[in-house]
Amino acid sequence: MLGRRPCLAGILAASTPQWEELLLLAEHRLGRTPRSLSTEQFEDNPEWERLHRAFHRTLIGNCGSQSLIAFCGQLADQLYRYRRLSIQKAFPSRHVTDEHQATMSAVLSGETDDAVASLPAHYKQTAKVILRDQRIFPELNGEFT
Repeated sequence: MLGRRPCLAGILAASTPQWEELLLLAEHRLGRTPRSLSTEQFEDNPEWERLHRAFHRTLIGNCGSQSLIAFCGQLADQLYRYRRLSIQKAFPSRHVTDEHQATMSAVLSGETDDAVASLPAHYKQTAKVILRDQRIFPELNGEFT
């Protein structure tokens, strides 16, 4: 996470009204789409996945580095597999809509420190769910903090 401050600072410095509108729209669409097709048990919603990708791509899309955007896309592809395996444990207790809203608000407020803290907190929450899942990482015995 060494480069997150310069990257997010660059995103904030390059902020335009058009990019802010795209980010607001991406978050709005994602926030209105149910994470699961069922309220009783987790059933993957492909539309939510597509909009989730679009939100994160829009968020970093203003960084000015096509290499970084491509790298983040590759990481998202890899992470998707693990998220699919662990989501049933996190559903419905995890409030990813609130996490996305907090990240967007921090970025749009122009507060670099808040933005730098918010996005990694979102990623760390995802990592915790995955690393605590004994089906994926039995060697950790669910003891990741």
